[in-house]
Amino acid sequence: VGQADVEKDHARESQAEALYLLALPGAERAAQLLPDDAGALDTWSRVLSRLGSMALYRAKKPEALGYFERGLAVDQRLLVLRPDDAQVRDALTVSFQMLGNCQQELGDLPAAYRTFEKMLEVAQKLYDQNSDSMTGTFAYASALHAVGQLERIDGKSTVATRRLIRSRRLVGRVREKDPEAVEPISLQLSDELELGNFE
Repeated sequence: VGQADVEKDHARESQAEALYLLALPGAERAAQLLPDDAGALDTWSRVLSRLGSMALYRAKKPEALGYFERGLAVDQRLLVLRPDDAQVRDALTVSFQMLGNCQQELGDLPAAYRTFEKMLEVAQKLYDQNSDSMTGTFAYASALHAVGQLERIDGKSTVATRRLIRSRRLVGRVREKDPEAVEPISLQLSDELELGNFE
């Protein structure tokens, strides 16, 4: 898996995908043999999420959906093993987000909304565990944005506005700590754009 990470970093997508596909059976087998081993489950989840992202990049959305669904299921197993592990909970919010984004790309907005609601539930618990953690704060802000965006599309403007304002406030805290971080900048811009739809 480490070699595959290097390949992706160098944008050699086809080679990286081949390596991930080679790694997948072994990762799955290891998780089956060691069902209570968090490391084995984490490796399996990472391989599935990478393959999902690559499939989505190539516009193979149904294939990506399958990988993301499987990766999410693995991360949910990890949370059962380590319910108080903030890193596991954060990884689960990312898995929900990737699946929800893919469902949205496929045009299944009801499914995406249900997925983002679950993401919000997990992210809020992560934030409540430690509101000083910028990882948890950003995860919560991302979840609020994802749910609020779909609520705006569905015409639920009042609740959507509340969520988006809350997201903007939280991501502002993250940016105070790290002004140059790309993902918080992107989320802050997205919040502003969504809120602009109400003005």
